[in-house]
Amino acid sequence: MNNETKRIIRKINDSKSIDLDCFGETISPILFSVNKAALCCFDNNYYLLTQNDNKNNQDIAFRKIVEVLSYLEDLEKNHLIYVHLQSNDLDDEKPYLFYDGKQHVRNCQDPNSWDIGNNQSLQLKDNTTFFIEKNDCTVLQSTPMPEPINDELNRFFFSNIYPTSKLDSYIRHGFRTNEQRALRLSMISLIIAVLLPVLVIFLSNRWGYVTIDKEQFKQLISRQQSFGNNPAPAFPILSPKNQ
Repeated sequence: MNNETKRIIRKINDSKSIDLDCFGETISPILFSVNKAALCCFDNNYYLLTQNDNKNNQDIAFRKIVEVLSYLEDLEKNHLIYVHLQSNDLDDEKPYLFYDGKQHVRNCQDPNSWDIGNNQSLQLKDNTTFFIEKNDCTVLQSTPMPEPINDELNRFFFSNIYPTSKLDSYIRHGFRTNEQRALRLSMISLIIAVLLPVLVIFLSNRWGYVTIDKEQFKQLISRQQSFGNNPAPAFPILSPKNQ
């Protein structure tokens, strides 16, 4: 789990008010920071905007979004969050922009241009590509998001998401569910059960016998021979009375 996803989950857990922005707006400062990335919804399609000269930034931004969606599904499945879908009555002629650098989205005279504040505009060119421009310079450029995840983006990004009482425990235990913690303990127990016999054998072989030097060995042989045919124990020197 990357740091952005952890921040988002903590942000959900810290939610106190029922009058929240839709989830996509709430996390825009984390995922869609100024001049780094943005997400645009238009005509039921999604477009990811990143710096057009850096393919690596595009891959990173995409993976972060997918990871967030994946964890949200998992949290909902485990009853750690409650998702309330809002009616997203979007304007068919105006895109919806998730971007921390926007102030608003307002129509311009050009039907393919929208003012987003701070001397910035959102431009649609060739009916396929969105651009965020500032002072006539391109800041971000779009690529279409894969269609299979559009439904999940609609479902979570236009929803209110509330924490349940279990989410706080999930965070305090290192972002692990009860099942994950139980599985981890089982794995630790299994590893101990496998390694313990090996460790016992190793320690027994390492320290389970006594060595004597050459001089001590000669003394033992000499004392043994001195008893001759005496039926006493083989090593009477172990008894203080025989020394």
